[in-house]
Amino acid sequence: MESSGADLGQIELLLKKAVQLDPSFADAHLELGNFYSQERRYDDAVPEYQRALGLDPNLADAYYRLGQAYVHLGRKDLAQKEFAAHQKMYSRHLAEDDRERERIRQFVMSVEGGKAGAQKSAGQALHHTQP
Repeated sequence: MESSGADLGQIELLLKKAVQLDPSFADAHLELGNFYSQERRYDDAVPEYQRALGLDPNLADAYYRLGQAYVHLGRKDLAQKEFAAHQKMYSRHLAEDDRERERIRQFVMSVEGGKAGAQKSAGQALHHTQP
């Protein structure tokens, strides 16, 4: 579904209003940058991505999108730097996910082991109390 020029103008105004209402809200800058990129206004997108990252350096998507904007502006040197930062964050995120999965697996095993031990103890107690 295509948006009309009026719709796009309204979207831009709303995104700018969000940034004005809370300039420290990194996601608002990210979304405004995304809007500019979608409209191929990469010169406008770059500072919004930079502001987003200045406010929240953990926005992995902002690094990637900033890199894409730099590619479109012919700044492949800067793009590579942003893509490397994105890859580093993405790899760290995957490692954190792996650690979390391992903690959950260990917890489940300990709970299952505890149940098995409790059932075994209950069974032994019944065996010792029967004539």
